[in-house]
Amino acid sequence: MSQSLYTSMSGINAATTAISVVSNNVANINTTAFKAADTRFENLFSKTYTTGNSPTKTTGGINPMQVGLGVEVGSIVRNFTEGTYVATGRTDDLMISGNGYFTVMDSYGQIFYTRDGAFTLDADGNMVTQSGMYVLGASQIYNTSASQSKINVPQTIKVSTPGNEKLGATQVNNLNDSFITTGTFFATYTDNNVTKTVKFEIEPEDLEGNVDRLVSKFNAALANEDYSSTSKMSEHIVVNANSDGTISFKAQPPYNVTIAKQVEIVAQDTGKAVNCYEFDGGTFYWSGVSGTPLYKSDGTIYAPAGSYTVQSVSGTPGVEYKITYGGNDYNNETDTEQVNPKLKFSAGTSNFLEATRLASAEQSSDGIYKSKVLDYTVQIEPVAALSEAVNLESYSVANDGTIEATYSNGDKLTVEANENDNTFEWKYTTATGVVIRGADKIDVNQNIAETSGFVLQLATVTNEAGLVSRNNNLWTIGPNSGATVYAVGGAMGMGQVQTGGLEGSNVDLARELSNMIMAQRAIQANSRVFGTSADILETLTYLGS
Repeated sequence: MSQSLYTSMSGINAATTAISVVSNNVANINTTAFKAADTRFENLFSKTYTTGNSPTKTTGGINPMQVGLGVEVGSIVRNFTEGTYVATGRTDDLMISGNGYFTVMDSYGQIFYTRDGAFTLDADGNMVTQSGMYVLGASQIYNTSASQSKINVPQTIKVSTPGNEKLGATQVNNLNDSFITTGTFFATYTDNNVTKTVKFEIEPEDLEGNVDRLVSKFNAALANEDYSSTSKMSEHIVVNANSDGTISFKAQPPYNVTIAKQVEIVAQDTGKAVNCYEFDGGTFYWSGVSGTPLYKSDGTIYAPAGSYTVQSVSGTPGVEYKITYGGNDYNNETDTEQVNPKLKFSAGTSNFLEATRLASAEQSSDGIYKSKVLDYTVQIEPVAALSEAVNLESYSVANDGTIEATYSNGDKLTVEANENDNTFEWKYTTATGVVIRGADKIDVNQNIAETSGFVLQLATVTNEAGLVSRNNNLWTIGPNSGATVYAVGGAMGMGQVQTGGLEGSNVDLARELSNMIMAQRAIQANSRVFGTSADILETLTYLGS
């Protein structure tokens, strides 16, 4: 009788445990990312009366005779299937669609794992859980050890975006505000009476080289073109890559010509007042009452056609001397006028002029035609004065877990993976759409932000069932969870990060109610057996008295 009592009690105990599991599942039906559990049973050792016999030539085989000793809970197994997406409308709320766990850290530096993505930013810009734990960022695309870098989005920054002072060393294909194609374009040089057109050609290998190489090719093309019988075009046009991130074409050299001021002389034959101009060593020409002198690049001045000689005198142009004619003395004062050669650009088959905006560039006082800024850099520093600060307006999280912060000036800061060395690099987008990337072009002060603070670290384990459940929707590594891998969304088997919602509990209420009824019936039935066994034991006690 004691055996049957023990057996029925084991059934009651096992069913009670099953009720506890069901009740915990039902209680967490609305818990974010909760994973339901199932109770698995197994029988206990059996009492063996005989192990049976094998058949002989004269008799058949006999099966064993055993009586079981009850039941016990074999395991409580978690169901790690993904819960449904529950939209919240909050960009801070995240869900992992697929494998993986967010990694978080408490104030003691202990690392936990969670599927609960109900995060927010604290006053310092740190991303934290509902209980105040820090959400961790990834220092590498994948790793076998956890990073302890906090996700941190700077609230205020100081930004400057100058042109790249190392433009010459920058590959043409990597210019961040100009996409240049192969082909030809033209520059026409005009110096008063002389006009010369030069053809420039950009080939595929020029785009693979740096800007200095391209500029050298342009200057070589100028050196191969004759300006006159005694000079080359390179003496009149010079191309440069500048420290402000621009390319310039200089029409040179601006030069001065000397023009005598008009002097009044009474012509001997007419007595009429006329305008005269200095010319070539002191010869004067009668130009009538009005007229404009013509000059060429060597500074020689020509009177208009139809002039008449009034007088020849000796002297040097530009030197003050007196003219005596008709009994009157006059000072010969001169004016100096600067002559600026001109350039006009015209398109060919390359988009160079359009991409650099040189076609619309205006000539400066020193003869320079400058392109727009072709390549920008960015510097992000701590704020020293409120007047120079830009403030965080919003942030978003991409599917791979990278964070993009948008600031009050319209600029955006984020990171992108560099798969060549398993790291992340900064990416900065200006309000005008210029994308700046690369360690040589972006300088972010480490006191402001680090790349690891802009990408969420996810983790997976070999055996999810080996994780140990903690409070606050957390898990820790267990003895049987196996190796842990850390990566970002979409890498190394990790799921992707979704925003604007959370992962719901995967509890199936109908199934839980069915399990509860089954456990309840097991308790009731085992209670009947227990009662019957107790009644029989009582009867036997009476019989023995």
